[in-house]
Amino acid sequence: MRGRVHLTRTTDGYELRPTVSQMALLRTVVSFVEDLPVSDDALCIQVGQDHMGVRRLREQLDQASERGPVVLDKAGLHTVHASLVVAWNQVLSEEAFYRRLSFFRENVLAVAQAIVQAVEETHAGEETLRNQ
Repeated sequence: MRGRVHLTRTTDGYELRPTVSQMALLRTVVSFVEDLPVSDDALCIQVGQDHMGVRRLREQLDQASERGPVVLDKAGLHTVHASLVVAWNQVLSEEAFYRRLSFFRENVLAVAQAIVQAVEETHAGEETLRNQ
Protein backbone atom coordinates (compact mmCIF):
# COMPACT_ATOMS: atom_id res chain seq x y z
CA MET A 1 0.00 0.00 0.00
CA ARG A 2 1.32 3.37 -0.98
CA GLY A 3 2.36 5.49 2.00
CA ARG A 4 1.44 8.87 0.51
CA VAL A 5 -2.03 10.36 0.87
CA HIS A 6 -3.20 12.98 -1.62
CA LEU A 7 -4.88 15.84 0.16
CA THR A 8 -5.84 19.34 -0.97
CA ARG A 9 -7.10 22.21 1.16
CA THR A 10 -10.57 23.49 0.36
CA THR A 11 -12.49 26.42 1.79
CA ASP A 12 -14.40 23.99 4.04
CA GLY A 13 -11.60 21.61 4.98
CA TYR A 14 -9.76 19.02 2.93
CA GLU A 15 -10.31 17.02 -0.23
CA LEU A 16 -8.97 13.52 0.24
CA ARG A 17 -8.07 11.50 -2.88
CA PRO A 18 -7.01 8.07 -1.64
CA THR A 19 -5.78 5.19 -3.73
CA VAL A 20 -8.22 2.31 -4.19
CA SER A 21 -6.52 0.29 -1.44
CA GLN A 22 -6.38 3.31 0.89
CA MET A 23 -10.11 3.92 0.41
CA ALA A 24 -10.84 0.26 1.18
CA LEU A 25 -8.72 0.56 4.32
CA LEU A 26 -10.46 3.77 5.43
CA ARG A 27 -13.90 2.26 4.92
CA THR A 28 -12.96 -0.88 6.82
CA VAL A 29 -11.37 0.96 9.73
CA VAL A 30 -14.17 3.52 10.14
CA SER A 31 -16.73 0.69 10.03
CA PHE A 32 -14.70 -1.20 12.65
CA VAL A 33 -14.66 1.87 14.93
CA GLU A 34 -18.37 2.45 14.39
CA ASP A 35 -19.02 -1.06 15.72
CA LEU A 36 -16.87 -0.75 18.84
CA PRO A 37 -18.92 -1.76 21.89
CA VAL A 38 -18.26 1.46 23.82
CA SER A 39 -20.48 4.32 24.98
CA ASP A 40 -20.92 7.41 22.83
CA ASP A 41 -18.87 9.38 25.37
CA ALA A 42 -16.00 6.91 25.21
CA LEU A 43 -16.07 6.88 21.41
CA CYS A 44 -16.14 10.68 21.35
CA ILE A 45 -13.02 10.74 23.53
CA GLN A 46 -11.33 8.28 21.18
CA VAL A 47 -12.23 9.69 17.76
CA GLY A 48 -13.97 13.02 18.36
CA GLN A 49 -17.48 11.86 17.41
CA ASP A 50 -20.18 9.59 18.79
CA HIS A 51 -21.51 6.51 17.00
CA MET A 52 -23.92 8.56 14.87
CA GLY A 53 -21.12 10.89 13.75
CA VAL A 54 -18.90 7.94 12.85
CA ARG A 55 -21.83 6.35 11.00
CA ARG A 56 -22.30 9.55 8.94
CA LEU A 57 -18.58 9.53 8.12
CA ARG A 58 -18.74 5.87 7.09
CA GLU A 59 -21.72 6.62 4.85
CA GLN A 60 -19.82 9.52 3.29
CA LEU A 61 -16.87 7.22 2.57
CA ASP A 62 -19.22 4.52 1.23
CA GLN A 63 -20.86 6.99 -1.16
CA ALA A 64 -17.54 8.16 -2.63
CA SER A 65 -16.01 6.36 -5.57
CA GLU A 66 -13.10 4.01 -4.90
CA ARG A 67 -10.63 6.85 -5.52
CA GLY A 68 -12.61 9.64 -3.90
CA PRO A 69 -12.50 12.49 -3.70
CA VAL A 70 -13.98 12.85 -0.26
CA VAL A 71 -14.34 16.36 1.16
CA LEU A 72 -13.95 16.42 4.93
CA ASP A 73 -13.93 19.25 7.41
CA LYS A 74 -11.21 19.25 10.09
CA ALA A 75 -13.40 17.26 12.47
CA GLY A 76 -14.07 14.61 9.81
CA LEU A 77 -10.41 14.31 8.91
CA HIS A 78 -9.56 14.09 12.60
CA THR A 79 -12.07 11.26 12.99
CA VAL A 80 -10.55 9.40 10.03
CA HIS A 81 -7.05 9.78 11.50
CA ALA A 82 -8.15 8.90 15.03
CA SER A 83 -10.05 5.86 13.75
CA LEU A 84 -6.86 4.57 12.13
CA VAL A 85 -4.93 5.00 15.38
CA VAL A 86 -7.72 3.50 17.51
CA ALA A 87 -8.04 0.47 15.24
CA TRP A 88 -4.27 0.02 15.28
CA ASN A 89 -4.36 0.09 19.08
CA GLN A 90 -7.48 -2.08 19.61
CA VAL A 91 -6.15 -5.33 18.17
CA LEU A 92 -2.53 -5.74 19.17
CA SER A 93 -1.72 -9.08 17.55
CA GLU A 94 -0.68 -8.74 13.91
CA GLU A 95 -2.41 -11.99 13.02
CA ALA A 96 -5.65 -11.12 14.83
CA PHE A 97 -5.63 -7.64 13.31
CA TYR A 98 -5.27 -9.02 9.79
CA ARG A 99 -7.98 -11.64 10.37
CA ARG A 100 -10.36 -9.01 11.72
CA LEU A 101 -9.71 -6.14 9.30
CA SER A 102 -7.99 -7.78 6.29
CA PHE A 103 -5.18 -5.21 6.43
CA PHE A 104 -1.81 -5.18 8.12
CA ARG A 105 -1.40 -2.98 11.20
CA GLU A 106 1.67 -1.33 9.70
CA ASN A 107 -0.40 -0.10 6.72
CA VAL A 108 -3.02 1.41 9.01
CA LEU A 109 -0.38 3.32 10.93
CA ALA A 110 1.37 4.37 7.71
CA VAL A 111 -1.84 5.89 6.33
CA ALA A 112 -2.47 7.70 9.64
CA GLN A 113 1.02 9.18 9.52
CA ALA A 114 0.65 10.03 5.83
CA ILE A 115 -2.54 12.01 6.55
CA VAL A 116 -0.70 14.18 9.07
CA GLN A 117 2.19 14.64 6.64
CA ALA A 118 -0.22 15.61 3.83
CA VAL A 119 -1.91 18.21 6.03
CA GLU A 120 1.50 19.59 6.95
CA GLU A 121 2.45 19.80 3.26
CA THR A 122 -0.71 21.74 2.42
CA HIS A 123 0.18 24.28 5.08
CA ALA A 124 3.80 24.48 3.93
CA GLY A 125 2.59 25.18 0.38
CA GLU A 126 0.32 27.96 1.62
CA GLU A 127 3.15 29.49 3.63
CA THR A 128 5.41 29.45 0.55
CA LEU A 129 2.72 31.22 -1.49
CA ARG A 130 2.26 33.87 1.22
CA ASN A 131 6.00 34.56 1.34
CA GLN A 132 6.36 35.08 -2.43
